[in-house]
Amino acid sequence: MSSSRSKLKKGISYAVNLLLTIIFVALVCLFVFVFITIRSGNQPTIFGYRFYVIATDSMTPELEVGDLIISRAVNYDHHSATELEVGDVITYTAAYGEMKGYSITHRIIESVHFDDEYGLYVVTTKGDKQGAVEDLPVPVENINAVMVVNSEFLSFIYKIFSNPTVSLLLLILPL
Repeated sequence: MSSSRSKLKKGISYAVNLLLTIIFVALVCLFVFVFITIRSGNQPTIFGYRFYVIATDSMTPELEVGDLIISRAVNYDHHSATELEVGDVITYTAAYGEMKGYSITHRIIESVHFDDEYGLYVVTTKGDKQGAVEDLPVPVENINAVMVVNSEFLSFIYKIFSNPTVSLLLLILPL
């Protein structure tokens, strides 16, 4: 009786260890995918969410340089963009000015409206930093994502992996 009980305990222990190993490997693979995608200059999309690293201090004090935010990926036209609200933090691709083509994360200060000068439906945004000025109009088609959360844990992990020495060690040690 005790030998069958012992075999059952070993079997359960083995199954739990296997499950935990599979979960750990999946999480490591997921993080490596996100890290490599971000480092290559792209925005990874996982289950409809994107990860962005804050590159400037324009959103201080809420978002600091190096923070990693999780945002819901979107694809708006002027009809579907009506769900955007003043106060939402969005990431968009700048359509005009010296930042044209760059991703910018700023807060909406004026909801969707038609801009006669540009002939487009736009939102107005601005950084949170004291003294920030209003951005050029953002066409709703250029909005890539709406921030869901600023993850302090993922920001900490990203900062660790951003250090080349730590990254190299973490890749070599398991081998």
